[in-house]
Amino acid sequence: METTKITDLTYLSQLANGSDEFMETMISLFISETPSAIEHMEESWERGDWKALKAIAHKMKPSFGFMGIGSMKAVIEALETDVDEKKDPLVIQEKILHLKSVCRSAVAELRRDLKSYSKPSSRL
Repeated sequence: METTKITDLTYLSQLANGSDEFMETMISLFISETPSAIEHMEESWERGDWKALKAIAHKMKPSFGFMGIGSMKAVIEALETDVDEKKDPLVIQEKILHLKSVCRSAVAELRRDLKSYSKPSSRL
């Protein structure tokens, strides 16, 4: 049974123009930065720091785009709107938890994909 991929690296591959090093760098950045950004969003939500939460969400949008996780762009935009409109904090939290869940799955998938772009270490 084939599982549906969360990521689609087509756009990133076009930007890379054949550079495995670029692919490896961008994927590694997503893996290392995005989970901690979501953690900061959760902390901002807990403090009620809506301005920081919105700024973090806004900054994350391109990362999801580069990794071909287009569905998260709409979630982030809805999150930003909810913050602007001072929606129920539980509605905002629900979107953060959804982002976190998708991010966790995407990171696991990207870790597997990263192996195809990593150069084998040279042995002396």
